[in-house]
Amino acid sequence: MNRIVCVSLCVLATACGPKEPSRVATGSYTAHASSELTDAKLDIDVTAKTATLTPKNGAAIALTLTAVPEASWPTACPTNTSSTVVEVYTVSPDPLTAGTMSITAPKLKAGCGIDGANPSQVMLEGTSGEFSVGVLVNTQ
Repeated sequence: MNRIVCVSLCVLATACGPKEPSRVATGSYTAHASSELTDAKLDIDVTAKTATLTPKNGAAIALTLTAVPEASWPTACPTNTSSTVVEVYTVSPDPLTAGTMSITAPKLKAGCGIDGANPSQVMLEGTSGEFSVGVLVNTQ
């Protein structure tokens, strides 16, 4: 009986412990049809800390990414027993103007899956009237 309790507590402690952070991945992303940036393309190079945003039927916009210190990353991807911190970059230029949309204080955040990190998804957001601007999904 004591072994069963011990094993159960160990499994529970592991499940409730900290999860690996969700990190932004280098790659090509396409905006969801439901986002304000529908069909926009975002190409990210994490090593170079650059990205290119190309709105549908628009000109490419060169972006510079500045890493936010890990201690300042927000908690996201909540489950019943845990959450995950997500990597964040501030984005220049600020404001970011894409077509008729202007995003003030733009940030690029790593994505969330069902119960933790999702390296194939990122969120480009800022203060543009409402908070969330668009979800971009990795197409690689």
